[in-house]
Amino acid sequence: MQVANQTIEISRREKEDIATKLSQAERMLADGKRSMQKLEDDNSRLRRALEQSMTTVNRMSLDSDNSVDRLVMVTFSSVAI
Repeated sequence: MQVANQTIEISRREKEDIATKLSQAERMLADGKRSMQKLEDDNSRLRRALEQSMTTVNRMSLDSDNSVDRLVMVTFSSVAI
């Protein structure tokens, strides 16, 4: 009877230990998922910021090209007169 009680107690401790380890693993997994989601959100924000910057740079480049074209036309018109 005493051996059976000891075996039950050992099994109970092992079960508690396994439950504790499982709980820790689940917390680590949840933390990892939160970190991954944060990184994906940060990546998305950076991608949008980059796209916006590229659009601005392209727009500035087009404006610059148009200014140079107008300057060339004005200069050409002055020379032709």
